[in-house]
Amino acid sequence: MRAFLKKVENAGYFVGLYGSASSLTTHTADDIKSWYTIWLAHWVNQTNYSGAYGIWQHSEKGKVAGINGNVDLDICYKDFPTIIKGKGLNGWGKTPAPALDKSEDKQDTTVTATIKIGTDTYKGTLKKE
Repeated sequence: MRAFLKKVENAGYFVGLYGSASSLTTHTADDIKSWYTIWLAHWVNQTNYSGAYGIWQHSEKGKVAGINGNVDLDICYKDFPTIIKGKGLNGWGKTPAPALDKSEDKQDTTVTATIKIGTDTYKGTLKKE
């Protein structure tokens, strides 16, 4: 498990681990559970799983218009698109760190910062306190 997860992570992908409360408790090492996001499958009204998790699949009996049969119901506790994009994973390029230009006429107490987010550029002066 550890080798596979690390290989996927090293390839530049966000990695999470899906598992039942029972398998996560009895078959998954603590370092793996703390390093990777857990998608907990525990079909109960209130889970007693004591570990951290980013998604909880609480039922397999949901209904969605247009789909015949049951579907899983999940609650997501993290903004995964923002996390993944912010880390430059899954094909997203990393956002470059802001460029800082020291202002020599103010004895290094201010800097001009330029930040590019997508196609927008923001520029301003920061003063050291």
